[in-house]
Amino acid sequence: MSTEAEAGNASEVQGNTIEQVRDLLFGAEARAQRDEINNLRKQMERSLQKLESTLSERIDALADQVRSEVRGLKEALARESGERTDAIDASNEQITLAKTSLAELADATTTEAQAQRAALAAAKAELTAALDAARSDLDGRKTDRSALAGLLKTMASQLESSPTAGGKAVAPARTDSKR
Repeated sequence: MSTEAEAGNASEVQGNTIEQVRDLLFGAEARAQRDEINNLRKQMERSLQKLESTLSERIDALADQVRSEVRGLKEALARESGERTDAIDASNEQITLAKTSLAELADATTTEAQAQRAALAAAKAELTAALDAARSDLDGRKTDRSALAGLLKTMASQLESSPTAGGKAVAPARTDSKR
Protein backbone atom coordinates (compact mmCIF):
# COMPACT_ATOMS: atom_id res chain seq x y z
CA MET A 1 0.00 0.00 0.00
CA SER A 2 2.80 2.25 0.42
CA THR A 3 3.27 2.29 -3.34
CA GLU A 4 -0.19 3.39 -3.80
CA ALA A 5 0.19 6.07 -1.20
CA GLU A 6 3.35 7.22 -2.83
CA ALA A 7 1.64 7.18 -6.24
CA GLY A 8 -1.24 9.21 -4.78
CA ASN A 9 1.17 11.64 -3.18
CA ALA A 10 3.17 11.92 -6.34
CA SER A 11 0.08 12.61 -8.36
CA GLU A 12 -1.04 15.18 -5.81
CA VAL A 13 2.32 16.88 -5.85
CA GLN A 14 2.33 16.81 -9.63
CA GLY A 15 -1.26 18.27 -9.69
CA ASN A 16 -0.14 21.03 -7.32
CA THR A 17 2.88 21.73 -9.43
CA ILE A 18 0.77 22.00 -12.56
CA GLU A 19 -1.52 24.34 -10.70
CA GLN A 20 1.37 26.44 -9.63
CA VAL A 21 2.75 26.59 -13.15
CA ARG A 22 -0.66 27.37 -14.55
CA ASP A 23 -1.09 30.00 -11.85
CA LEU A 24 2.23 31.54 -12.75
CA LEU A 25 1.51 31.54 -16.49
CA PHE A 26 -2.19 32.39 -16.56
CA GLY A 27 -2.89 33.43 -12.97
CA ALA A 28 -2.98 37.16 -13.44
CA GLU A 29 -5.20 36.88 -16.49
CA ALA A 30 -7.51 34.36 -14.81
CA ARG A 31 -7.76 36.59 -11.72
CA ALA A 32 -8.53 39.59 -13.95
CA GLN A 33 -11.24 37.60 -15.74
CA ARG A 34 -12.63 36.40 -12.42
CA ASP A 35 -12.60 39.92 -11.06
CA GLU A 36 -14.25 41.19 -14.22
CA ILE A 37 -16.90 38.48 -14.04
CA ASN A 38 -17.48 39.30 -10.36
CA ASN A 39 -17.74 43.01 -11.23
CA LEU A 40 -20.18 42.23 -14.04
CA ARG A 41 -22.26 40.11 -11.67
CA LYS A 42 -22.31 42.88 -9.09
CA GLN A 43 -23.19 45.43 -11.76
CA MET A 44 -25.90 43.14 -13.13
CA GLU A 45 -27.32 42.63 -9.62
CA ARG A 46 -27.35 46.41 -9.04
CA SER A 47 -29.04 46.97 -12.42
CA LEU A 48 -31.53 44.23 -11.66
CA GLN A 49 -32.29 45.75 -8.25
CA LYS A 50 -32.65 49.18 -9.86
CA LEU A 51 -34.93 47.71 -12.55
CA GLU A 52 -37.00 45.91 -9.92
CA SER A 53 -37.26 49.13 -7.90
CA THR A 54 -38.29 51.15 -10.98
CA LEU A 55 -40.83 48.51 -12.03
CA SER A 56 -42.20 48.35 -8.51
CA GLU A 57 -42.60 52.15 -8.44
CA ARG A 58 -44.26 52.13 -11.85
CA ILE A 59 -46.59 49.30 -10.86
CA ASP A 60 -47.49 51.14 -7.64
CA ALA A 61 -48.15 54.36 -9.60
CA LEU A 62 -50.22 52.45 -12.13
CA ALA A 63 -52.17 50.71 -9.34
CA ASP A 64 -52.83 54.13 -7.73
CA GLN A 65 -54.00 55.50 -11.07
CA VAL A 66 -56.28 52.48 -11.63
CA ARG A 67 -57.71 52.84 -8.11
CA SER A 68 -58.33 56.53 -8.74
CA GLU A 69 -60.02 55.78 -12.09
CA VAL A 70 -62.16 53.03 -10.52
CA ARG A 71 -63.14 55.41 -7.69
CA GLY A 72 -64.10 58.08 -10.25
CA LEU A 73 -66.07 55.57 -12.31
CA LYS A 74 -67.88 54.33 -9.19
CA GLU A 75 -68.80 57.90 -8.26
CA ALA A 76 -69.96 58.67 -11.81
CA LEU A 77 -71.95 55.44 -11.88
CA ALA A 78 -73.54 56.22 -8.50
CA ARG A 79 -74.38 59.75 -9.72
CA GLU A 80 -75.86 58.48 -12.98
CA SER A 81 -77.76 55.76 -11.13
CA GLY A 82 -79.20 58.38 -8.79
CA GLU A 83 -80.16 60.62 -11.70
CA ARG A 84 -81.83 57.75 -13.51
CA THR A 85 -83.65 56.71 -10.35
CA ASP A 86 -84.85 60.29 -9.93
CA ALA A 87 -85.93 60.39 -13.58
CA ILE A 88 -87.78 57.09 -13.19
CA ASP A 89 -89.47 58.36 -10.03
CA ALA A 90 -90.48 61.57 -11.83
CA SER A 91 -91.80 59.53 -14.78
CA ASN A 92 -93.76 57.29 -12.43
CA GLU A 93 -95.21 60.37 -10.74
CA GLN A 94 -96.19 61.82 -14.13
CA ILE A 95 -97.76 58.51 -15.12
CA THR A 96 -99.71 58.46 -11.85
CA LEU A 97 -100.88 62.03 -12.44
CA ALA A 98 -101.83 61.17 -16.02
CA LYS A 99 -103.77 58.11 -14.83
CA THR A 100 -105.57 60.24 -12.25
CA SER A 101 -106.37 62.89 -14.86
CA LEU A 102 -107.61 60.24 -17.28
CA ALA A 103 -109.77 58.67 -14.57
CA GLU A 104 -111.23 62.10 -13.72
CA LEU A 105 -111.78 62.81 -17.41
CA ALA A 106 -113.44 59.40 -17.84
CA ASP A 107 -115.70 60.10 -14.84
CA ALA A 108 -116.57 63.55 -16.19
CA THR A 109 -117.21 62.12 -19.65
CA THR A 110 -119.38 59.37 -18.19
CA THR A 111 -121.33 61.90 -16.13
CA GLU A 112 -121.75 64.17 -19.16
CA ALA A 113 -122.78 61.21 -21.33
CA GLN A 114 -125.38 60.20 -18.73
CA ALA A 115 -126.67 63.78 -18.63
CA GLN A 116 -126.83 63.83 -22.45
CA ARG A 117 -128.70 60.50 -22.43
CA ALA A 118 -131.15 61.85 -19.88
CA ALA A 119 -131.63 65.03 -21.97
CA LEU A 120 -132.14 62.91 -25.09
CA ALA A 121 -134.63 60.70 -23.26
CA ALA A 122 -136.51 63.78 -22.05
CA ALA A 123 -136.47 65.29 -25.56
CA LYS A 124 -137.66 61.96 -27.00
CA ALA A 125 -140.47 61.78 -24.46
CA GLU A 126 -141.44 65.39 -25.21
CA LEU A 127 -141.36 64.81 -28.96
CA THR A 128 -143.28 61.56 -28.60
CA ALA A 129 -145.92 63.34 -26.51
CA ALA A 130 -146.12 66.17 -29.08
CA LEU A 131 -146.39 63.65 -31.91
CA ASP A 132 -149.11 61.72 -30.07
CA ALA A 133 -151.00 64.96 -29.47
CA ALA A 134 -150.66 65.94 -33.13
CA ARG A 135 -151.84 62.50 -34.22
CA SER A 136 -154.83 62.68 -31.89
CA ASP A 137 -155.63 66.12 -33.23
CA LEU A 138 -155.36 64.88 -36.81
CA ASP A 139 -157.42 61.81 -36.01
CA GLY A 140 -160.09 64.06 -34.54
CA ARG A 141 -160.09 66.29 -37.62
CA LYS A 142 -159.92 63.57 -40.18
CA THR A 143 -163.13 62.18 -41.59
CA ASP A 144 -163.83 58.58 -41.26
CA ARG A 145 -163.29 56.87 -44.64
CA SER A 146 -166.47 54.89 -44.53
CA ALA A 147 -168.45 58.01 -43.69
CA LEU A 148 -166.74 59.82 -46.57
CA ALA A 149 -167.46 56.93 -48.93
CA GLY A 150 -171.13 56.96 -47.89
CA LEU A 151 -171.33 60.71 -48.42
CA LEU A 152 -169.78 60.42 -51.86
CA LYS A 153 -172.19 57.60 -52.80
CA THR A 154 -175.13 59.71 -51.72
CA MET A 155 -173.91 62.64 -53.76
CA ALA A 156 -173.35 60.42 -56.77
CA SER A 157 -176.87 58.96 -56.56
CA GLN A 158 -178.35 62.40 -56.16
CA LEU A 159 -176.45 63.59 -59.18
CA GLU A 160 -177.71 60.65 -61.20
CA SER A 161 -181.27 61.21 -60.25
CA SER A 162 -181.36 64.93 -60.59
CA PRO A 163 -182.63 66.29 -63.89
CA THR A 164 -180.62 68.77 -65.79
CA ALA A 165 -181.83 71.71 -67.79
CA GLY A 166 -183.96 70.65 -70.65
CA GLY A 167 -185.39 67.61 -68.89
CA LYS A 168 -182.69 65.20 -69.76
CA ALA A 169 -180.75 63.29 -67.25
CA VAL A 170 -177.06 63.84 -67.46
CA ALA A 171 -174.96 60.78 -67.36
CA PRO A 172 -172.40 60.84 -64.67
CA ALA A 173 -168.89 61.66 -65.76
CA ARG A 174 -166.58 58.74 -66.06
CA THR A 175 -163.83 58.54 -63.57
CA ASP A 176 -160.80 56.37 -63.80
CA SER A 177 -160.97 53.85 -61.05
CA LYS A 178 -157.30 53.10 -61.55
CA ARG A 179 -156.15 56.23 -59.82
